[in-house]
Amino acid sequence: MITILLICLIRALIFKPKNAEKPVIEPVKTDPEKAVHDLQALIQCRTVSNLDKSKEDQKEFDKLEAALHSNYPHVFEKAEFTKLSPREFMFHINGKSADKNHVSVMMAHFDVVDVVEEHWKEKPFAGVRKDGELWGRGTIDTKGTLNGVLCAADQLLGQGFVPENDMYFCFAGDEEISGCSAKLAVQYFADHKLEPIIVVDEGGAVINGLFPGVTRPTAVIGTAEKGAVAIEFHIDGEGGHASAPKPHTPVGKLSEIGVEMEKETFPFRLSLPVKQMFDTLGRESSFKYRFIFANVWLFKPVLDKMTKKSGGQLNALVRTTCALTMMSGSTATNVIPSEAMIGANLRLQPGETFESINAKYEAMLKKLGIKATIKYAYHWDPSRISTTDCDGYRKLEKAVIGAWGEDVIVTPFIMTACADARHWGVISDKVYRFSAMKLRPDQLEMIHGDNERLTDKQIAETVEFYYRLEKSL
Repeated sequence: MITILLICLIRALIFKPKNAEKPVIEPVKTDPEKAVHDLQALIQCRTVSNLDKSKEDQKEFDKLEAALHSNYPHVFEKAEFTKLSPREFMFHINGKSADKNHVSVMMAHFDVVDVVEEHWKEKPFAGVRKDGELWGRGTIDTKGTLNGVLCAADQLLGQGFVPENDMYFCFAGDEEISGCSAKLAVQYFADHKLEPIIVVDEGGAVINGLFPGVTRPTAVIGTAEKGAVAIEFHIDGEGGHASAPKPHTPVGKLSEIGVEMEKETFPFRLSLPVKQMFDTLGRESSFKYRFIFANVWLFKPVLDKMTKKSGGQLNALVRTTCALTMMSGSTATNVIPSEAMIGANLRLQPGETFESINAKYEAMLKKLGIKATIKYAYHWDPSRISTTDCDGYRKLEKAVIGAWGEDVIVTPFIMTACADARHWGVISDKVYRFSAMKLRPDQLEMIHGDNERLTDKQIAETVEFYYRLEKSL
């Protein structure tokens, strides 16, 4: 025991930040007021997407397209603009190199989720500027990054900039409803044999207090994202009057399924992005946590129990999660429903697949002795894991440090939500998920929530990040 403790102590003592050559950061000058003004115009377009197209307002999407033409004239002058579909915009900027196959790609989506207006302190689509902040749905998710990409490019192109390699901007208008528009861009690249040297889409951000024991701001870059499964269990044809129930009603059976799903958690797994994250941030943490993360091989059982009990974001990083989200039955307390359903959302860790999930729950029903029909609203497997050992990732790191300073720690992680980036894995292992913003903890709650907003400074920093990144490509 003493020997093991001594080994762990030595490992913790040498588990320090790796020596890395500091990049040379040159000052850049952007236009902060134009950055806020341009984003304000995009926020004023109510581009709410909906699976029911009758609930969308196409005029608002047309208004946004007109705002793009108005706000970013140099982009439209120098780039080839193509609408791969009404909801997939693509810009192509020719580079200096004769190599037209190796290209860079910047992504964002211009559709947004709907709002409950009475919950907002300011009108969500008015683009209100107040006390140094711009209020509105989409400021963070993701018109803020769309504006960053185009505002930076417009300033660079206006100064005569030409990228080394061809550069593409791909923007979707149906990401929030898991639409297929982004796939059209991927298919275009596959058909034209284009190989991205870097793809940047929404994802992590620069955050304080992200990791236990780490006090410095951390930029988390998603090198992969978890899969997703929307599963429903249906029991039909067992209705009747509540005065003469059978021993087990449909709602009771579905409740049993729900209890079993929450009880039978998935195994603790450290995917490559999480191993890299623990290695990077563990070295930057206080000694107590360095002791743990330098010796994960020993503390796995403790981490397993700790994350399982606490749930939340840390737990989501290390296992497939299951959240019960829906249940329906009778509309009256004295009626046993003839149709009843319980639904859940799963986020799949690398190593898990749709097939393994389906097999698990078919076996669960058999064990419980319950006859229920399994239905899936949607499903996809975890994404391909992207490399961090390439020029594109290093340029991404340098742009982060340039925009937010040398104190920022840059680390890979696995994105627990989903984005259009997942579609690009079929053609590239250089796909990165990073929303170029330094966000406060309360702003993370604003994504799909109420009172979404960014400060003028945050908006300007996003433009500066893309200015630095685009200029390096």
